Amino acid sequence: MSKKIDILSPCDGEIIKTSHKNTINILCKSNKIYNFLGECEIKNIDRANLKIEFLVLNKYSIFLKIKGENLDINWSDIEGKIKEKSELFSKNSNEDVLLEIYSKNDRLVFDEIDERKVLVGDLLSKVSINEEFNIDELMSYSSKWDNVAKSIYEFVGSNTNYSKFYNCVTRFRVVVKDKNLVKQEEIKKIKEVKGLKWNGDELQIIIGGDVYKLADAFDKFVGEKKVIKNTTNVKRTFKDRLLASVTGVIIPALPVIMAAGILKAIQAILVQTGLIAEVVFDASHPSIVSYDLLTCLVYIIAEAGLSFMGIYFCYNTVKYLGGNEIMGIFIGLALVCPFFYSEGSWLSFKLFTLGNVDVAVKGYPSSIIPQIFAGLIYFYVDRSIRKWIPSSIDIVLRPAITFLITMILSFMVVGPVMGIVESGINYVLSFINKVPFGIGVGIFTLLWQPIVLTGMHYPLILPIMLDQAQNDTTTTILVGTTIGVLGQAGAALAVVVRTKSAQTKSIGIGSLPAAFFGVTEPAIYGVTLPKFWPFVYGCVGAGIAGFISGLLNVVSYSGATPSMGLIFVVGFIRGGTRNILFGIMVLLLAAIFSFVLVFITYRDRTPETKQIKQTSKVLANIYKLKMGSKISESTYNNDMVKINKFVNKERDALIQQVDQNLSKVEKFTVAIENIKNKELLKKEELIMKMKYWSKKNNTKRLEYLKEKFDLINNDEKLKLMDEKKSAYILNNEKPLMELKVLQESFLKETNEFLRRVSNDIDVPEILNLEFNYFNAIHSVDISYGITEKNNDFFIRQDFKKLKTNNKLIINV
Repeated sequence: MSKKIDILSPCDGEIIKTSHKNTINILCKSNKIYNFLGECEIKNIDRANLKIEFLVLNKYSIFLKIKGENLDINWSDIEGKIKEKSELFSKNSNEDVLLEIYSKNDRLVFDEIDERKVLVGDLLSKVSINEEFNIDELMSYSSKWDNVAKSIYEFVGSNTNYSKFYNCVTRFRVVVKDKNLVKQEEIKKIKEVKGLKWNGDELQIIIGGDVYKLADAFDKFVGEKKVIKNTTNVKRTFKDRLLASVTGVIIPALPVIMAAGILKAIQAILVQTGLIAEVVFDASHPSIVSYDLLTCLVYIIAEAGLSFMGIYFCYNTVKYLGGNEIMGIFIGLALVCPFFYSEGSWLSFKLFTLGNVDVAVKGYPSSIIPQIFAGLIYFYVDRSIRKWIPSSIDIVLRPAITFLITMILSFMVVGPVMGIVESGINYVLSFINKVPFGIGVGIFTLLWQPIVLTGMHYPLILPIMLDQAQNDTTTTILVGTTIGVLGQAGAALAVVVRTKSAQTKSIGIGSLPAAFFGVTEPAIYGVTLPKFWPFVYGCVGAGIAGFISGLLNVVSYSGATPSMGLIFVVGFIRGGTRNILFGIMVLLLAAIFSFVLVFITYRDRTPETKQIKQTSKVLANIYKLKMGSKISESTYNNDMVKINKFVNKERDALIQQVDQNLSKVEKFTVAIENIKNKELLKKEELIMKMKYWSKKNNTKRLEYLKEKFDLINNDEKLKLMDEKKSAYILNNEKPLMELKVLQESFLKETNEFLRRVSNDIDVPEILNLEFNYFNAIHSVDISYGITEKNNDFFIRQDFKKLKTNNKLIINV
């Protein structure tokens, strides 16, 4: 079944014939479309039986939604060169403009289009919308993450432009060959992408807790396309390669570390409550079987994760390098060497003593660095042997030779050397922990979230985590990492409570669960960092709580990591009641301090008058340095006062009215988007089931699921909400036009004023202050994305440059 709707002309012009399918070209004069473009940014256009919602996505195109389907309008000059809106459209421009209306969706089919002249509102073409959704179409349906993976694959330059991809806790990482081929702006437009970060040639795409879904979808997409993974070596600095390797080896083991930590905490609770005995190997209890069954089982389950942790890291190292993963497990198990274990303790062959350190040959059940180096040795030895060993004996001898060489080097060289390195790490950790009065922990906590932004946070705390895992030590520093996490969570919560922006509120609410449970990137990149000061106050609040934590000597035990958030509490349990209570207290204080600081100071946008006065103050400072007298003592004083007081009570009331209406429009926009997303998730779930039953050839089950699929329809609800949204848009039309006139008047006045002052004091650079005034008077529409912020504004560095270049020498 299909329906037909009308596409009406947005302007006066002439239809030009084109060979492209589903495309209408209209030649028109730019001044004929000027007013239309202004309307497109703020309202719905209703004509005849067609409702088209216009939405300006960028400088070059308008995006139209027609009953859930998509159309695009691009504009270019008569030669076909795409230009910015500001270049082509103005009231006084009479340039020829070519509008191209087209659809990329096969479900939209244009009727035949004739060459002719049209007036605004004339019928351009009838468009058929195929509303049938058959089983074959459903089977080819791609999930949200499939589509995201496909888009990222294309925007990074496909497999010809990357050599490796993997993920950490929140970021999808791609090592690229040529940064210029990466379409960063297109990647940023993907809704699920919270931000981008470069680390050398490694592109880190910040996703959040769902990053594993993207990684799985990307791997699946690459596999289905039968793409040969590009293994071309990319020139990278040692630091970049080291950090990427650390992330690729350590991060996959975090679930094991966290699970082991929680199990150890459960064991501690059972011991403290007397339900099980504390396991201590001595003469009366030479082995685990000398305890009761429950104690025995709990001990084995709780100890397994941390006691044999080294194996995971040897495996991860070999896997990251691309070697034989089974051999990685084999080497890891051999290095654990249970043969060194006897009567409740680990034995060793002492080689020599260096200072206070015994250098010995021993097993490495929970030592991580020796296991990682063993994985490295195996990979490179195996790669070398593969080059010369005959293929006839390769499968028989190569594994044995590589294993033998790896084990000898690991036991006799790597192990002893790493023992010395580990002693050095322990010394550094001890020094940090001993900085008095909680100052060390406070400073570390204050800086933790800025460090997270660099992507170097896990490599930085890796020595602490390794020491805890290997030696079951305590630390005050790791407590600071979680305090930093909860500081950002509290700051994001304050923004959610204070903001009037439905978009910010929606993003904030979505990021809070992850933030309180250890993953702050969505909150940072979606809420606090774009507003800047909430991010800063989140760090400050955490820093204060970190200082208190250090002062009280709150410590955590092995297994607790920054990615656990509130669950980090399990790391306090083994320290007793005092440590548990103080630990919970400092975590709560981090969130509370940050919340209060942000709640008191946060505003969605800086008021127009404040920004205007800040700009005028910059101008006054330049004038004083150049002329040797205050601008308030000059003939320009009245003009300055008039500009500063331009936004009076009456005009401010108009701005607030526009602000409130835009806030309500955004609220409905977000609500509509949320409904559509929920509908999409339900459909995706059903489609996955349909794909499964399709493979089983179960037609009856498929038809049942298809009926459920067809019942998922929120059209009436969406229509009602869209009508309410349209009502607010209509109510805001007149205030917006009044505000536009007001803004044009202000900018005309300030630009003229700046030109006079610039000519008088001979400092042409101050003309850039017009962009500061522009951003000030457009504060409300910039905050809602209607107007784009002008980034050419005058900044502090420009002022310093003027002073450095002696352009502000006093005129005599």
